[in-house]
Amino acid sequence: MGPAGARVTVLLTEGPDAGAPWHYGDPFREQKALLAGAAGVDLSHRPVFTVSGADRLRWLNDITSQDFAALAPGEPTTAYILDAQGRLTHVFGATDDGTTLWCHTEPGHLAPLLEWLRRMVFVARVEIDEVDDHVLALPPGAPAGPVIVPRADLEATLGGTRAGIWAMEALRIASGTPRVFLDTDERTIPNELANPADDRLGPAVHLRKGCYPGQETVARVYNLGRPPRRLT
Repeated sequence: MGPAGARVTVLLTEGPDAGAPWHYGDPFREQKALLAGAAGVDLSHRPVFTVSGADRLRWLNDITSQDFAALAPGEPTTAYILDAQGRLTHVFGATDDGTTLWCHTEPGHLAPLLEWLRRMVFVARVEIDEVDDHVLALPPGAPAGPVIVPRADLEATLGGTRAGIWAMEALRIASGTPRVFLDTDERTIPNELANPADDRLGPAVHLRKGCYPGQETVARVYNLGRPPRRLT
């Protein structure tokens, strides 16, 4: 299974993950291995970018749904960007290393995300850069999820046993985890994707962090307790 044992690698030819390994000849076995933490997933098709500069976390805390002010180095997180009506327009995952925030987003959505972020810089001390020499990967048994590694280290990070996107998506769907842009539309608000728990609304929204674009809608629907729709 995977490059060390499989005779075939089937690539996706359409959809958001086009070009990524769909499976390596035995998707059901790959799914079992992934569930057991014994397989890695090649996610190098997902675009990577960085946000650096002294103001990066404070700045992102002001313009996204996540509490970046409390983000510790090495801690992975996810953030949404909303429009003024609270509708979800962008999503990205991120991990800060103490000097730079390493980020990844959905295939096909990097350009509009970077354009929006750069428009919001104003006088903040931040720099935003697209990155080609680092890629996203899910190592075997990674408890914190995918990691961004140097492209040259991808094969070693993944190991000899691989699972394709088929297996990863099957487990995602079984867990009820929504994927932005695949399971959402232009009207989606965060309240439709997760139930509140303590100060969180799913992995990307902090309910007590203060104001950001779209926060009024999120707070109002949370207080009402009934979103207009619910992803099922």
